[in-house]
Amino acid sequence: MAKAATPLGIIAAAGPVPLTVAEQVTASGRDVVIIALKSIADADFDKFPHYSHRLGAVAGIIDRLKQAGVEEIVMAGRFTRPKMASVMPDMRGAKLLSKALMVGDDEALNLVKNEFAQDGITVIDIASILTKDYATEGVMTGHPPQEDALASIAIGQDFLTLSGQFDIGQSCVVEGNRIIAVEAAEGTDAMLDRVAGLRDPDLGPLVMVKMLKSGQDRALDPPGIGVETIKRAGQAGISIIALEAGGVMMVDPNSTIQAAQDHGITLFGI
Repeated sequence: MAKAATPLGIIAAAGPVPLTVAEQVTASGRDVVIIALKSIADADFDKFPHYSHRLGAVAGIIDRLKQAGVEEIVMAGRFTRPKMASVMPDMRGAKLLSKALMVGDDEALNLVKNEFAQDGITVIDIASILTKDYATEGVMTGHPPQEDALASIAIGQDFLTLSGQFDIGQSCVVEGNRIIAVEAAEGTDAMLDRVAGLRDPDLGPLVMVKMLKSGQDRALDPPGIGVETIKRAGQAGISIIALEAGGVMMVDPNSTIQAAQDHGITLFGI
Protein backbone atom coordinates (compact mmCIF):
# COMPACT_ATOMS: atom_id res chain seq x y z
CA MET A 1 0.00 0.00 0.00
CA ALA A 2 1.31 3.45 -0.93
CA LYS A 3 2.19 5.77 1.92
CA ALA A 4 -0.43 8.50 2.50
CA ALA A 5 0.74 12.01 1.70
CA THR A 6 1.80 14.02 4.71
CA PRO A 7 -0.15 17.21 5.43
CA LEU A 8 0.85 20.24 3.39
CA GLY A 9 1.92 23.23 5.46
CA ILE A 10 0.75 26.63 4.26
CA ILE A 11 2.61 29.70 5.48
CA ALA A 12 -0.19 32.22 5.03
CA ALA A 13 0.42 35.91 4.35
CA ALA A 14 -2.13 38.50 3.16
CA GLY A 15 -4.89 38.02 0.62
CA PRO A 16 -7.08 35.13 -0.53
CA VAL A 17 -4.41 32.89 -2.09
CA PRO A 18 -3.62 30.86 1.07
CA LEU A 19 -7.31 29.99 1.37
CA THR A 20 -7.48 29.01 -2.31
CA VAL A 21 -4.48 26.71 -1.81
CA ALA A 22 -6.09 25.10 1.26
CA GLU A 23 -9.35 24.50 -0.60
CA GLN A 24 -7.69 22.94 -3.64
CA VAL A 25 -5.35 20.74 -1.61
CA THR A 26 -8.08 19.39 0.66
CA ALA A 27 -10.32 18.80 -2.36
CA SER A 28 -7.59 16.49 -3.69
CA GLY A 29 -7.73 14.47 -0.46
CA ARG A 30 -4.62 15.85 1.24
CA ASP A 31 -4.74 17.49 4.67
CA VAL A 32 -3.37 20.95 5.33
CA VAL A 33 -1.93 22.79 8.31
CA ILE A 34 -2.04 26.56 8.05
CA ILE A 35 0.39 28.89 9.81
CA ALA A 36 -1.33 32.28 9.72
CA LEU A 37 1.23 35.05 10.19
CA LYS A 38 0.01 37.48 12.84
CA SER A 39 -0.88 40.98 11.63
CA ILE A 40 -0.32 39.82 8.02
CA ALA A 41 -2.70 36.97 7.14
CA ASP A 42 -6.27 38.24 6.79
CA ALA A 43 -8.31 35.35 5.34
CA ASP A 44 -10.80 33.25 7.33
CA PHE A 45 -9.21 29.84 7.93
CA ASP A 46 -11.84 28.48 10.33
CA LYS A 47 -12.61 25.49 8.06
CA PHE A 48 -9.03 24.22 8.33
CA PRO A 49 -6.49 23.37 11.05
CA HIS A 50 -4.68 26.66 11.58
CA TYR A 51 -2.40 28.34 14.07
CA SER A 52 -1.38 31.97 14.45
CA HIS A 53 2.32 32.74 14.83
CA ARG A 54 4.44 35.87 14.73
CA LEU A 55 6.57 36.15 11.61
CA GLY A 56 9.67 36.08 13.81
CA ALA A 57 8.68 32.95 15.74
CA VAL A 58 10.75 30.71 13.47
CA ALA A 59 11.41 27.98 16.02
CA GLY A 60 7.75 27.92 17.04
CA ILE A 61 6.56 27.70 13.43
CA ILE A 62 8.94 24.86 12.58
CA ASP A 63 8.08 22.97 15.77
CA ARG A 64 4.37 23.29 15.01
CA LEU A 65 4.85 21.96 11.48
CA LYS A 66 6.98 19.05 12.64
CA GLN A 67 4.44 18.10 15.32
CA ALA A 68 1.80 17.94 12.57
CA GLY A 69 3.98 15.67 10.44
CA VAL A 70 4.48 18.30 7.72
CA GLU A 71 7.31 17.63 5.27
CA GLU A 72 6.34 20.11 2.53
CA ILE A 73 5.15 23.70 2.70
CA VAL A 74 4.08 26.46 0.37
CA MET A 75 4.39 30.16 1.06
CA ALA A 76 1.18 31.84 -0.07
CA GLY A 77 -0.17 35.37 -0.10
CA ARG A 78 1.35 38.86 -0.21
CA PHE A 79 4.56 39.11 1.77
CA THR A 80 6.08 42.47 2.57
CA ARG A 81 9.50 43.00 4.07
CA PRO A 82 8.98 43.84 7.77
CA LYS A 83 10.89 46.22 10.00
CA MET A 84 12.98 44.39 12.59
CA ALA A 85 11.21 46.12 15.50
CA SER A 86 7.83 44.75 14.43
CA VAL A 87 8.87 41.12 14.08
CA MET A 88 9.55 40.19 17.73
CA PRO A 89 11.73 37.20 16.79
CA ASP A 90 12.58 34.23 18.95
CA MET A 91 16.25 33.30 19.22
CA ARG A 92 16.25 31.27 16.02
CA GLY A 93 14.26 33.94 14.23
CA ALA A 94 16.64 36.69 15.35
CA LYS A 95 19.60 34.82 13.92
CA LEU A 96 17.82 34.29 10.61
CA LEU A 97 16.37 37.79 10.32
CA SER A 98 19.68 39.48 11.11
CA LYS A 99 20.93 37.93 7.88
CA ALA A 100 17.73 38.19 5.83
CA LEU A 101 17.15 41.89 6.43
CA MET A 102 20.61 42.75 5.15
CA VAL A 103 20.21 41.17 1.69
CA GLY A 104 17.90 41.40 -1.31
CA ASP A 105 14.45 39.83 -1.39
CA ASP A 106 15.43 36.71 -3.36
CA GLU A 107 18.43 35.95 -1.18
CA ALA A 108 16.37 36.55 1.97
CA LEU A 109 13.72 34.08 0.83
CA ASN A 110 16.39 31.52 0.02
CA LEU A 111 17.71 31.89 3.57
CA VAL A 112 14.21 31.14 4.85
CA LYS A 113 13.92 28.13 2.52
CA ASN A 114 17.25 26.77 3.77
CA GLU A 115 16.18 27.27 7.39
CA PHE A 116 13.17 25.00 6.88
CA ALA A 117 15.34 22.49 5.00
CA GLN A 118 17.51 22.06 8.09
CA ASP A 119 14.50 20.42 9.73
CA GLY A 120 13.53 18.28 6.77
CA ILE A 121 10.80 20.62 5.49
CA THR A 122 10.81 21.42 1.76
CA VAL A 123 9.36 24.61 0.27
CA ILE A 124 7.50 23.60 -2.92
CA ASP A 125 6.32 25.64 -5.87
CA ILE A 126 2.77 26.93 -5.42
CA ALA A 127 2.31 26.56 -9.19
CA SER A 128 2.27 22.78 -8.70
CA ILE A 129 -1.03 23.29 -6.83
CA LEU A 130 -2.64 26.29 -8.54
CA THR A 131 -1.88 25.11 -12.06
CA LYS A 132 -4.97 26.77 -13.57
CA ASP A 133 -4.39 30.13 -11.88
CA TYR A 134 -1.41 31.24 -13.98
CA ALA A 135 -1.28 33.45 -17.04
CA THR A 136 -1.47 31.58 -20.34
CA GLU A 137 0.22 32.46 -23.62
CA GLY A 138 -1.49 34.87 -26.00
CA VAL A 139 -4.57 37.06 -25.55
CA MET A 140 -6.50 36.18 -22.39
CA THR A 141 -8.95 39.05 -22.84
CA GLY A 142 -9.12 42.17 -25.00
CA HIS A 143 -7.69 42.95 -28.43
CA PRO A 144 -4.42 41.52 -29.80
CA PRO A 145 -1.56 44.02 -29.29
CA GLN A 146 -0.51 45.95 -32.39
CA GLU A 147 3.09 46.33 -33.55
CA ASP A 148 3.82 49.41 -31.44
CA ALA A 149 2.55 47.71 -28.29
CA LEU A 150 4.48 44.52 -29.08
CA ALA A 151 7.65 46.60 -29.44
CA SER A 152 7.01 48.18 -26.02
CA ILE A 153 6.40 44.76 -24.49
CA ALA A 154 9.73 43.53 -25.90
CA ILE A 155 11.53 46.51 -24.33
CA GLY A 156 9.91 45.71 -20.98
CA GLN A 157 10.89 42.05 -21.25
CA ASP A 158 14.51 42.92 -22.05
CA PHE A 159 14.68 45.36 -19.16
CA LEU A 160 13.19 42.96 -16.60
CA THR A 161 15.48 40.16 -17.77
CA LEU A 162 18.46 42.38 -16.93
CA SER A 163 17.12 44.12 -13.82
CA GLY A 164 16.09 40.83 -12.26
CA GLN A 165 19.77 39.99 -11.89
CA PHE A 166 19.94 42.85 -9.37
CA ASP A 167 16.89 41.60 -7.41
CA ILE A 168 14.79 44.57 -8.54
CA GLY A 169 11.01 44.18 -8.80
CA GLN A 170 9.03 42.08 -11.20
CA SER A 171 7.24 44.70 -13.33
CA CYS A 172 7.70 47.89 -15.30
CA VAL A 173 5.62 50.29 -17.41
CA VAL A 174 6.62 51.19 -20.97
CA GLU A 175 5.33 53.90 -23.30
CA GLY A 176 6.69 53.85 -26.80
CA ASN A 177 10.41 53.17 -26.46
CA ARG A 178 10.56 54.70 -22.98
CA ILE A 179 10.41 52.91 -19.63
CA ILE A 180 8.54 55.32 -17.39
CA ALA A 181 8.22 53.33 -14.16
CA VAL A 182 9.93 50.37 -12.51
CA GLU A 183 8.72 48.37 -9.54
CA ALA A 184 11.18 48.28 -6.66
CA ALA A 185 10.58 47.82 -2.93
CA GLU A 186 7.25 49.70 -3.04
CA GLY A 187 5.46 46.97 -5.03
CA THR A 188 3.36 46.97 -8.19
CA ASP A 189 0.36 48.95 -6.93
CA ALA A 190 2.46 51.82 -5.59
CA MET A 191 4.38 51.91 -8.88
CA LEU A 192 1.10 52.24 -10.77
CA ASP A 193 -0.07 55.09 -8.55
CA ARG A 194 2.67 57.36 -9.91
CA VAL A 195 2.34 56.39 -13.57
CA ALA A 196 -0.60 58.64 -14.51
CA GLY A 197 1.48 61.78 -13.99
CA LEU A 198 4.32 60.48 -16.16
CA ARG A 199 2.54 59.43 -19.33
CA ASP A 200 2.47 61.16 -22.70
CA PRO A 201 -0.46 59.83 -24.79
CA ASP A 202 1.27 60.89 -28.01
CA LEU A 203 3.99 58.27 -27.51
CA GLY A 204 1.69 55.26 -27.96
CA PRO A 205 -0.20 52.82 -25.74
CA LEU A 206 0.81 52.47 -22.11
CA VAL A 207 1.97 48.91 -21.44
CA MET A 208 2.79 47.11 -18.19
CA VAL A 209 5.02 44.04 -18.23
CA LYS A 210 5.22 41.61 -15.30
CA MET A 211 7.58 38.62 -15.11
CA LEU A 212 9.53 36.37 -12.81
CA LYS A 213 12.93 37.79 -11.95
CA SER A 214 15.91 36.27 -13.76
CA GLY A 215 16.91 33.09 -11.95
CA GLN A 216 14.16 33.47 -9.36
CA ASP A 217 13.23 30.35 -7.39
CA ARG A 218 9.64 29.74 -8.53
CA ALA A 219 8.69 28.47 -5.07
CA LEU A 220 9.55 31.81 -3.45
CA ASP A 221 7.31 34.87 -3.85
CA PRO A 222 6.02 34.32 -7.41
CA PRO A 223 4.60 37.48 -9.03
CA GLY A 224 0.84 37.83 -8.94
CA ILE A 225 -1.88 40.10 -10.25
CA GLY A 226 -5.45 40.58 -9.08
CA VAL A 227 -8.45 42.85 -9.23
CA GLU A 228 -6.91 45.73 -7.25
CA THR A 229 -3.87 45.91 -9.52
CA ILE A 230 -6.10 45.85 -12.60
CA LYS A 231 -8.14 48.76 -11.19
CA ARG A 232 -5.00 50.81 -10.52
CA ALA A 233 -3.68 50.01 -13.99
CA GLY A 234 -6.95 51.25 -15.48
CA GLN A 235 -6.77 54.46 -13.45
CA ALA A 236 -3.18 54.98 -14.66
CA GLY A 237 -4.27 54.72 -18.30
CA ILE A 238 -2.64 51.36 -19.04
CA SER A 239 -4.26 49.59 -21.98
CA ILE A 240 -2.20 46.37 -22.13
CA ILE A 241 -0.77 44.18 -19.38
CA ALA A 242 1.75 41.57 -20.54
CA LEU A 243 2.22 38.67 -18.12
CA GLU A 244 4.75 35.87 -18.25
CA ALA A 245 2.80 32.76 -19.17
CA GLY A 246 3.20 30.13 -16.48
CA GLY A 247 5.14 32.59 -14.34
CA VAL A 248 2.60 35.17 -13.10
CA MET A 249 -0.25 34.03 -10.87
CA MET A 250 -3.70 35.47 -11.48
CA VAL A 251 -5.41 35.84 -8.11
CA ASP A 252 -8.99 34.67 -8.70
CA PRO A 253 -8.57 34.43 -12.50
CA ASN A 254 -12.25 34.94 -13.36
CA SER A 255 -12.51 38.14 -11.33
CA THR A 256 -9.17 39.39 -12.64
CA ILE A 257 -10.21 38.87 -16.26
CA GLN A 258 -13.58 40.49 -15.60
CA ALA A 259 -11.85 43.51 -14.05
CA ALA A 260 -9.63 43.80 -17.14
CA GLN A 261 -12.72 43.74 -19.35
CA ASP A 262 -14.41 46.38 -17.20
CA HIS A 263 -11.40 48.70 -17.56
CA GLY A 264 -10.78 48.01 -21.25
CA ILE A 265 -7.41 46.39 -20.57
CA THR A 266 -5.93 43.63 -22.71
CA LEU A 267 -4.28 40.77 -20.77
CA PHE A 268 -1.58 39.20 -22.92
CA GLY A 269 0.54 36.19 -21.98
CA ILE A 270 4.18 36.32 -23.12
